[in-house]
Amino acid sequence: MEFKPLYYSCLVLCVIIFFEVLINIRKNSLLKVCFLVIVASLFVMNYFSYNDVSNRAQLILIKISRGVYLTSVLMAIIHLISPKIPRWIVWLCVGALVFFTGARIYNYNIIDFEQHAHNANLIFSSGKEFYSTQYFIRAMIFMMIVMVCGITSYYYHRFLKKPHKNNIYYKQLSVWITFFIAPYILLIVFGMLWILNIIQETPATYLFSFFSLTSLLAILFRPKFLNRAQATLAFLPIQKMVGPSLSSQLFNNLMFHDFYYLQKDASLAQLAEKLQTTETNVREYLQQEYGMGINDFLNKQRITYLLQLLNDPENRRFTIEHLSQKAGFPSRSTMYRAFAKFHGGNPSDYLEKMHYA
Repeated sequence: MEFKPLYYSCLVLCVIIFFEVLINIRKNSLLKVCFLVIVASLFVMNYFSYNDVSNRAQLILIKISRGVYLTSVLMAIIHLISPKIPRWIVWLCVGALVFFTGARIYNYNIIDFEQHAHNANLIFSSGKEFYSTQYFIRAMIFMMIVMVCGITSYYYHRFLKKPHKNNIYYKQLSVWITFFIAPYILLIVFGMLWILNIIQETPATYLFSFFSLTSLLAILFRPKFLNRAQATLAFLPIQKMVGPSLSSQLFNNLMFHDFYYLQKDASLAQLAEKLQTTETNVREYLQQEYGMGINDFLNKQRITYLLQLLNDPENRRFTIEHLSQKAGFPSRSTMYRAFAKFHGGNPSDYLEKMHYA
C-alpha cells in the first residue's frame, strides 16, 4: 500500500482532536457532539482516501460520511448564531440523509463503481455514482445542496448584520466562523459543479487534504470561550443588550465563570463598576432576566454553591459556618435566611436527611 503523508497526517490529527474535544468541551453538549461527529466523518473520508475505495459498500459509506459532515457543520453554525435550531431544519437534514442513503442502498447493484475506481478520492463527487438514468436522484441531491447553501447563507448573513460593537467575543467568533465555514462551502461548491458536469474528475489530492486540514484546525483552534461550561453558545444571547452597555455574556462570565457571587463584599455598585455600566442597568437586567434584585440573586447562587459543598463527602470535616463563608455569605444569619427562602429548612436538617438517605 502506498504511503500518503497528507492523508496519514489528517488521520492522526483526527484522533488527537477527537479526544481534545471530548476532554475540553464539557457541558455544551450539542456543539461537542457536532464537533465529534465532524472529526469522525473526516476520519472515515481520509481513511478511505488513504486506503482507496475497493467496493460499492465503501463508496456508500464515504457518501454517508460526507452527508453527516455537512449536516453536523450546519447544525454547529446555526447553534453558534441562533439561540435555537429550527425543528424543520433538523428534520430536513435527517430526512435527506435517510433518503439519499436509502436510494444508494436500493440502487446498490447498479452503482457505476468502475466509473470512479480510478479517481484519487470520491469526496467531492456528487450524484455520479448512479447511472445516467437516475436523473431524479441527482436532481434531488442538487436541490438539497442549494437548500443547505441557502440556509447557511441566511444564518451567516444574520451573524454579519447584527450590531456587535459592544460584544467582547464578536471579533474572535467572526474570524473563526469564517475559517470554519470555508471547507464546508468548498465541498458544497464542488458538489454543485460535479452534478452540473462542469467538472468530470476528482480534484487533486492536495485540495481534499486542504479541505480536511482546514476543518480540523478550525475545531482545534476554536475560540477558548466555547470550552467554558457557562459560555452561552448562541450568538444572539451573547450580543443581547439591556441598556446601552450591559452584555449578557459579560455578565455571565463575571458571575458564573469568575464566581463573583462568592465574594462577601459583592454589591450592586461594585457589580455595575465591573460591568462598566450603571446600577440602573444592572438592576433592570436582573429583574428582566431573573425576576429578582441583587441580594436575592447573589444569595440564590450562593445557596446553590453551598449545596454542592454539602453534597461533597470531602467537606464533611468542615463546619456549616465554614462552608457558608466559603460560599460567600457575609454572616451566618444571612445564610440561614437564604437557605430557608431558596431551599427550605436549614443546612443541619439537610445534612441529616442526607445521612439517612
